[in-house]
Amino acid sequence: MSKVIVIGSQKGGVGKTTTTLNLAYSLCSMGKKVLAIDLDSQANLSTCYGIENTKDLEYTIGHLLMAQIEEEEPEELEHYIQSKDGVDFIPSSIYLSAVEAKLRTEMGAERMLAEVLAPIRDRYDYVLVDTAPSFGMLAWYFFTEDFASWSLSLSALLISPSVALIRLATSFLPRDSVSTPLSESHCFI
Repeated sequence: MSKVIVIGSQKGGVGKTTTTLNLAYSLCSMGKKVLAIDLDSQANLSTCYGIENTKDLEYTIGHLLMAQIEEEEPEELEHYIQSKDGVDFIPSSIYLSAVEAKLRTEMGAERMLAEVLAPIRDRYDYVLVDTAPSFGMLAWYFFTEDFASWSLSLSALLISPSVALIRLATSFLPRDSVSTPLSESHCFI
């Protein structure tokens, strides 16, 4: 079972995508098998991996989640996974915004990404999740039982009990996003 690392902050421009990208390549250079997931509808991580026009993508994390919502059998997961310089990734697009709106009305939305990724998690040593800078629905969905009652100001997607959170804040203005300390059992930096 892979270790999941979620990189998040409610503030934009603090280095979430850069951290995800560099951590993915660093782990890959150490011989680890890595899957990076772009869970931001701005799709900056996807752009970093060389996708120039994300809006035209047919296979994104948004499409995968929408198939789960509509209880459709998605295309083979291999269609959604792309690779760049040894790192596998699932891209995003603006379509993820529509998925987020739809998730607000779905029962069991908190487990959908975990269910979608379950068949491939054993292939990877690490799954890295680049999140959007927000308190949107994707920021709070998919909490596990261990974190269900945990209230904090953090944009994060929790896929499994073996989750490490990296919370980024680099200046005075994002101080509100880190005002609630995380217990050491929930944060591994």
